[in-house]
Amino acid sequence: MALLFGLSASAIFPTLFGLSNQLITMSGRTTGLIFLAAATGALAVPSLTGPLLEWAGTRAFPLLLAA
Repeated sequence: MALLFGLSASAIFPTLFGLSNQLITMSGRTTGLIFLAAATGALAVPSLTGPLLEWAGTRAFPLLLAA
């Protein structure tokens, strides 16, 4: 199940990154900020998942995935 979720979610970031060029002007600074935000989220989410699941219990995991 996790593999299927990972494979389906892996196409979202590159697709949205490519489409963002139509909404805003992509300079080097803008690209760097987007990747900084993505890396910060990738760092923070796993660090917060463990304590959250300990506090709320494993039944909260589907809600965590949906968020």
